[in-house]
Amino acid sequence: MALFLSDEWLAELAAELRAAPGLADGPQLELGQLITGVPTLEGGDLAYLIRFGGGAEAAVVPGSVEDADVVLVEDYETARAIASGAAAASMLAEGKIKLRGDANALVGAQDQLAMLGDALVRLAATTHFEESGQAGSPDDGQPVLERAVITVRPGTEAAFAAAFPEARAVILSADGCNSARLLRGIESASSFLLLVEWDSLAHHMEGFRNSPLFAEWRAILGPYFAEPPVVDHFFAAD
Repeated sequence: MALFLSDEWLAELAAELRAAPGLADGPQLELGQLITGVPTLEGGDLAYLIRFGGGAEAAVVPGSVEDADVVLVEDYETARAIASGAAAASMLAEGKIKLRGDANALVGAQDQLAMLGDALVRLAATTHFEESGQAGSPDDGQPVLERAVITVRPGTEAAFAAAFPEARAVILSADGCNSARLLRGIESASSFLLLVEWDSLAHHMEGFRNSPLFAEWRAILGPYFAEPPVVDHFFAAD
């Protein structure tokens, strides 16, 4: 598996983007990424440029982002969450992502940005994520509750719910997974809430996410997603 943000991972991201149908058809955009506190760089920063649209083949270029139309600045934990399926729009609204440059350049590229999110989700199945050791995170031995807000494509709600028992059997076979429960939204019929109990954060993010079981899980439920799920974790406060 490629290590997240390594040269190998950047090359695999470029390959995913080149294979994405329609990505080259939209407006040309040079999107800079500046990731701070990267553990594999001893807490240093990493920058790379994603170039797509305008009829040209997509490219991922490590190095300077000075020529980017817009630059997204986030810490390693935020970048890792987005690469694992969290919605970048939610991170932006929470102030976890800072924008530099022409924010209007993103407005006309919404479809392409969604394709970028889909490519990251596909790549997550074969990505190894390094722990950052961020202060305030639970210890490896502390149980956590995963909460995933899943929005499915309208008209697929019943099929998604019917597919869940198969996916539940997959995730329950993962080491450290103790329970998995799916709830359906009242205000929004296309919204579901997944609650999963894990022995530790590492069992989910390092164990399950980096195992073949994650790809199997995504293959069952992923076709119904309207967008990448919004995932976060909780641990006991008392």
